[in-house]
Amino acid sequence: NQAVDLRRSDRYFQQVLDRQDWNEALELIREIDFGTGDADELASLSKRAGSSWLTPDTKRRLEDLEWKRKHYENNTEPCAIRTAKVARGMVANGGSHTARSLVSQALTYAQKASSPPGKMHALDEVFAAAVDTGSRHIACQCEVELLTISQEHATYSDRVAIIGRVIVGMIRLGYEARARQLVDLELTGHLSRASSLVERCISLRSEERRVGKECRSRWSPYH
Repeated sequence: NQAVDLRRSDRYFQQVLDRQDWNEALELIREIDFGTGDADELASLSKRAGSSWLTPDTKRRLEDLEWKRKHYENNTEPCAIRTAKVARGMVANGGSHTARSLVSQALTYAQKASSPPGKMHALDEVFAAAVDTGSRHIACQCEVELLTISQEHATYSDRVAIIGRVIVGMIRLGYEARARQLVDLELTGHLSRASSLVERCISLRSEERRVGKECRSRWSPYH
């Protein structure tokens, strides 16, 4: 019905993120996640519906499962994107440990996406979340898959934009050599501008490290 559709809309989900209600956000993700347990439950309820009368609550549950199967059985992209957004919101507000576990779950959702463009979009979001949370291993997985899939399923301009985001993300994670390699391999047509971007990002990262060391030294109990 209309109330349920509104609750599961991207607009409502964004409102939940804006007020930092992480539990509600995760519940909304579960509501659109059609997993193996849901499939088994749906099969069982469908079998019962064919041979016996169902209570109103059981009937509503059956209808909900049928809705989830119709919209999300082979469409895990929304779960991946929403989970990545929750992780980024959490880490921005100091919840880095929980956020890292969510990034891992977001990657699992993204890898199951059946549509190549949808998978590409999901991996792009998960990569950003992996960088924000410092999940280096997941970021490297996303980088490989994202660059591979975008080679076939992204327009030229979209692929250049994706590569640019990957380069900046790798620098943030400390992989400066990999960033320079990507410029040489992927952005030969934009070499001078891309090289300048890399140098600026590395310079900013070096300044962040310097300031961080200075602060740690200043506030050290042995200072």
